[in-house]
Amino acid sequence: AGRLIGRFASTLDSLQLIISLMLNRGAVHRHVLLDVAGYRERRLQTLQAMVENAKNQTRDTGEACVLPPLSATERRQVHLMLKDDAEFTSFSEGNGQDRRLFIAIKTV
Repeated sequence: AGRLIGRFASTLDSLQLIISLMLNRGAVHRHVLLDVAGYRERRLQTLQAMVENAKNQTRDTGEACVLPPLSATERRQVHLMLKDDAEFTSFSEGNGQDRRLFIAIKTV
């Protein structure tokens, strides 16, 4: 399973992209989600815990908290987690592998 997932799920993401490109050659677009041994669900739980810790740190310090490097898919998941949050917002800065996600208190 580890070989199929790869480091930071890079192999899993690449396989998912290849399968998506193969399936979406026609006019109908299908969303493809590839998972191995429940990795995606475990990673989502880890991201949720990371977001809660960042929210607590932001609440305590009043400053935006930067999360560790995340893939584009994971950054999107965090943005969706905080989309309807009344107190916190998320934003990304940087380019490529230097792109970082921040969690901050919403300003009025």
